[in-house]
Amino acid sequence: MYVTLAFGFSDVGGGEMVIIGIIALLLFGKNLPTVSRNIGRAMAEFKKTLSAASSEIKKEMDAAAAEVESATRDVKIDNPIDDVKKSLNSALSDTSSSPATSTSSYDAPAKESERPKIAPPAVSKAASLDALPRNIPEPTKVPPPLA
Repeated sequence: MYVTLAFGFSDVGGGEMVIIGIIALLLFGKNLPTVSRNIGRAMAEFKKTLSAASSEIKKEMDAAAAEVESATRDVKIDNPIDDVKKSLNSALSDTSSSPATSTSSYDAPAKESERPKIAPPAVSKAASLDALPRNIPEPTKVPPPLA
């Protein structure tokens, strides 16, 4: 028979229990029954307190989990990104299903000559100066310096 004890002691067999009993008898003598009874009551009270604390922690954790779940459910319901996706998808499906009734005022010209001419972008003075050729001579080969 092996008994697991607290404080890191494990696998206490019959011989060890006898030695512990003899030491306890030598220490407490005639008061051993009352000491062991008090130790038993203290252990029972400790287990009861530990169980109550554990159940209280479990209740708090369950309440917090329920609160988090309800908050995430509210976020999923009121998600504005989903509303935008739905409206874009409906707008795209409306335009793709009926191209003749398009609300766009621009229709692409059939021929290339009918395409509108696009003016070149305005160029700043600094950019136009960069484009001018400069009177800088071409680099020449320079002999290496003498050591």
